[in-house]
Order: sequence, then C-alpha cells, then structure tokens
Amino acid sequence: MKHRPVQIHPYAVPAIAEYDKHSEKPSELRLFLDVSIALTGFTEAELKSTGLVRAYFDEIALVVGHAIRTHFLQQAAKDPGAVMRKDSMWQPLAQNLLRLWYLGQWKRMPKCWARTHFDEKTQHSYDEFGRDIDRVVSPQSYQEGLVWRAIGVNPPGAKQPGFGSWGEKI
Repeated sequence: MKHRPVQIHPYAVPAIAEYDKHSEKPSELRLFLDVSIALTGFTEAELKSTGLVRAYFDEIALVVGHAIRTHFLQQAAKDPGAVMRKDSMWQPLAQNLLRLWYLGQWKRMPKCWARTHFDEKTQHSYDEFGRDIDRVVSPQSYQEGLVWRAIGVNPPGAKQPGFGSWGEKI
C-alpha cells in the first residue's frame, strides 16, 4: 500500500510580492489608528492591546488596494462622521473597518463600488488577491473583537475566565 503525501493548499493569494514591494509612509499607520479611535470609540491603548492594528491596516490594503485605503484614511481623518453617512461613497469601507474591529469579520463590498467611484488605474489593485469575501479574518480577530469588551464578556469558546471563577462573587 502506497502512502501519498498530504497536500496542503493554503489560501490562494496571488502576486503577494506586489503588496510587499509597496512602501508605506509611517504616518499612514498612525492615521489608520487615529481613524480607528474616532470610529470605534475605543482608546489607542485598547486598540493596540488587541495586537491587530497592523493586521487590520494591512488587511484593508489587501482588499481594496493601497491607493483606496490612503484616500479613505485621508477623508476619514478630516471628518470621521462623514464617512459613515448613508450618502457617503466611503460608508461600505467605514462599515467594514468597524466590522473588523468589533467582530473580526470582513463583509463583501457592494459589487460595483470600486467601478463607480475610482478610475481604472486605482481599480486595478481592488480585490487583487481575492479577499473581498464574507469571512472571519482570523481566529485572533474573533477573540479580540471589541464587541466582547463593549458588553463585558469573554468570547464564547475563547479566553475562558479560569477554573472555579464561576463560584466567585463579583
């Protein structure tokens, strides 16, 4: 009996090298953090304690591209409330940023969103890696979701309080 080696097929991310070649300004990450603070209502320390600031910053670029992320952050920094208005072109992206922080999830953007709002060159990097799908971004993103802090509980199935803690009076 011959044994075949197990083949593992990781999540396909074509042309990842193109993303890695892009150099970001250090101020962009700071801008992302400032926008996240304004939109979530959590402090810088609380967001940093999740360990996901860089991961979410990168995730947005992997989905929508660097140029769109940069434009979004600049607009959101000027007026965070404006990007959340129903008539704002940025509302779907702002909602996804909030969804990332609170639930650790990404929801597919509206089908023609990029085509409607951006030129062909900018659209080229939109969903280049096939990541614009409904999904939980990572196990850590679920565990560190701000929703659990907001309601004062641990995420089900993760971060258990410890043996015997149910017997202690709070």
